[in-house]
Amino acid sequence: MSGFSIILHPTDLSECSMAAFRMACRVADEGARLIVLHVMEDSLVSSSDYLETLNRRLRELAPPRPGVSLVIRMAEGSAVEEIIHAAEDTSCDLIVMGTHGRTGVYDRLMGGVAEAVLRRSSRPVLVVKSPPRGASTGESTTAEEKKRSAIVF
Repeated sequence: MSGFSIILHPTDLSECSMAAFRMACRVADEGARLIVLHVMEDSLVSSSDYLETLNRRLRELAPPRPGVSLVIRMAEGSAVEEIIHAAEDTSCDLIVMGTHGRTGVYDRLMGGVAEAVLRRSSRPVLVVKSPPRGASTGESTTAEEKKRSAIVF
């Protein structure tokens, strides 16, 4: 028993986020609530087709075991601000999010969402690095995926 009954999983639906989703499902206790949050940062992408596709993809997510409830939330605004707000609003026990693990000028200038959440959140954050290129994209969490995770309390 991990002690995590409310888990917040911010997602952009990338493969990196899916690896973090699988990890969030693994650490969720029986009876836990897994809150999946997607933040739309650009209000120009609010076409009905985009929202319909996004909604469908989010609803296709399912925890791998019974006893874990899935709640879908969508927000519009700054990803970092909305994640921090949702973490406080839901009183989550843990934030589980992916990171692409990029480095370089872009991340130094713009800052990564995962890094900013790590710095600003008062909640524990589990960061799951992107699966290596060529890794299996199946639903099971691989031994390699487990090694590429870090937890910060």
